[in-house]
Amino acid sequence: MIYTKDFYVAMYKKISEEHMTYVAAYNSLGFSTAVLGEDRANSAGKRAMQMAREERLFTVSPSSYDGSVPRETMGAMSPLEELAYLKARNSYLEELVSAQKKLQSALADMTISSNPKK
Repeated sequence: MIYTKDFYVAMYKKISEEHMTYVAAYNSLGFSTAVLGEDRANSAGKRAMQMAREERLFTVSPSSYDGSVPRETMGAMSPLEELAYLKARNSYLEELVSAQKKLQSALADMTISSNPKK
């Protein structure tokens, strides 16, 4: 079973802010420990707490954003989210320019002739 980052954030908040046990937090997020087992809930809780300690839980990554989307359509963002978006956008635009240069170079190398080759 693979959990999303949003799951770990929600799990961490239930544990740290609402003072729930790992099992109670897991159940409150819609997962049944009767079906999946308490060991899985405890592992997920431990992982959420470890991610928070290592500061990997609330970081904003450029990989979370689609750089091909214009800024106007992104809506309101925090400064950290905007920075991550702008990094993703910059990477996208650099790749686009590189691809355009390669295409122009390939087209320039092609010779066009109306004489059939013999």
